[in-house]
Amino acid sequence: MKVRCKYCDNYISDTDEFCSHCGAANEDLKRVGNGVPQTIEELQQWYKDHNLPPQEVTRFFIGEDYKEPRAFGIYYDQFTKNYVVYKNKDNGERAIRYEGKDQAYAVNELYLKLKEEIQNQKNRNHSTYEYIKEVPKIINNNTKHTMITIFILFIFFSIIATVIPFAIFQLKDESNHYYSGYYLYNDNYYYREGENWYHLYDEQNNLWKYESEISSELKDKASDYYITVPKTGTIDFKTSGLFFGYCKEGYLISGDRYFYVYNADLYEYRDFNWAKVKPSELESIDLELRKKCETNYVFDKKWGIQNFKESYHYIPQSGYYRVDGVYYYYYK
Repeated sequence: MKVRCKYCDNYISDTDEFCSHCGAANEDLKRVGNGVPQTIEELQQWYKDHNLPPQEVTRFFIGEDYKEPRAFGIYYDQFTKNYVVYKNKDNGERAIRYEGKDQAYAVNELYLKLKEEIQNQKNRNHSTYEYIKEVPKIINNNTKHTMITIFILFIFFSIIATVIPFAIFQLKDESNHYYSGYYLYNDNYYYREGENWYHLYDEQNNLWKYESEISSELKDKASDYYITVPKTGTIDFKTSGLFFGYCKEGYLISGDRYFYVYNADLYEYRDFNWAKVKPSELESIDLELRKKCETNYVFDKKWGIQNFKESYHYIPQSGYYRVDGVYYYYYK
């Protein structure tokens, strides 16, 4: 069956991964046969079979709700029972590309984006190669210009040898650190979430604590101690009570303290205002409350506190808004 390319309007087959005319990804790609993955597990296997770099390098996170900037990903939300495809922008803002029950459609969304990035990289490499071939033609063929040509090519190839392997994928941040993930250092497990470090001090009970001071060796050579998963299945930082990415948005109450979970962060109502709880403050909050943060309470005006959604921390959902008789559209 023929479909129209959404970029150049030429007709192509619905089984073509890329347009034969302009090279753009086929957004109407038929998701059957041809080895096209239809589940998250199949996409993970496809990724592995094609010997792509680690996800921290490509910035494509398959099966993970990754929170850091500059990332694409897909995961299954245990609470909503939806498949979510997202893009984290440079400023940390998240754009949802798809959220729903159709796993095959969600997987295809990320699959096409990944294939598009790979194709773009190939196009860039091809353009570079064509440019290199043309360099000698640009310069006259006398001795002086030949020496200039050799010098230019030497510099050019030196840059290419350094840059090309990571032209599209960034391996580490500027501090030589990996982003969120597990580390094994001196037989101790650590977890890094953004710029914060946590230490597993009780392996049997999966108890973690925030560490304000980390060994300089671990920080300076973090990549040497990075591990994809802990060696034991009893270790799971995301159920430690220090991680709120899996928590349903809503209110929590602990004695006379009021909290709100929003966008993987915890806020507390203090001095007639809401404040984000720092990692170093989490241990002062009941552990069981933090671990069971999916159980939230309905807001009740009798509490006498400000509605969190009226605070400046809350970013509204995309859609139309009418303020003082003027219509606005908010897109995030």
